[in-house]
Amino acid sequence: MTSLKENLKNKAAVDFLAAKVRKSLNNDSGVSGIDKKAASAILEMCNYSHVQKRDLDLYVKKNGQSEVVVLDASLGRYITGADDVAMRKSPTIKEMLSFKNAKKILGDSDVLKSVKHETLLYLRNYYVDGLSLDMTPAETEEIFKESIIELDALDFEKVLKSLLVISEIFHLKYFPLLSKKTGFYIFGQKDQKGNEPFFSRLICFENKKGDFLFFENSIKEKDLKGFFKEDKKADDIKVLKNREALLKLADIAESELQTVSGDHDVFTEGIPGELSFT
Repeated sequence: MTSLKENLKNKAAVDFLAAKVRKSLNNDSGVSGIDKKAASAILEMCNYSHVQKRDLDLYVKKNGQSEVVVLDASLGRYITGADDVAMRKSPTIKEMLSFKNAKKILGDSDVLKSVKHETLLYLRNYYVDGLSLDMTPAETEEIFKESIIELDALDFEKVLKSLLVISEIFHLKYFPLLSKKTGFYIFGQKDQKGNEPFFSRLICFENKKGDFLFFENSIKEKDLKGFFKEDKKADDIKVLKNREALLKLADIAESELQTVSGDHDVFTEGIPGELSFT
């Protein structure tokens, strides 16, 4: 049976890959494209098999009926067979001369179920819905124990991936602009009081020194920027560091949480360039 930590890592992985595909589909340069490496990784996670038909990269799945996803800039999802999709998308002259085939080639609304972002969301949700995200005290404790070991060993990649797991547990978001400005990977919850943005449950990790910080109380965005700029903390900002921070987070997780929401996505505002799941 897959552990909660592995399921949370897998959820973070599919959201990371989906963010890369989403970014490629949203290309502002006017060039239509798709991150094929990330998209194919998602399709393989969803148990689709790659089939080359003519000049097409098709991913085929059998789940009571034939289902095919075409790996191109349209990311079309079809409920039909691979040969039928190949004929519709890349027909020969002989096929085009057939009246029956011509109708299919000119219109695929009878079999096309989704394209682009809709297909991407379908795949992402299909995968996440298959994960067990219920928490138990024993599994929660194990997650934070392993995180402490990884932090002590200064294993950057493992610590960052554990940070993603912790972010899933607490429904935190990644903040790429703040991370770039401060040199820390910053995750947290962002809210608004009037015109004043503030963060709560803020977790920061700096891989060069191995510093892992947890802000116990809410902090205004301007105060947070000042905290990093001045390299000191104000009296009203309570910050726990490294083991102490992880132990506090473990206590909160054990006492407050029972399950992780599959709807949550860490990467809605960006993705760390140094991280990879492919």
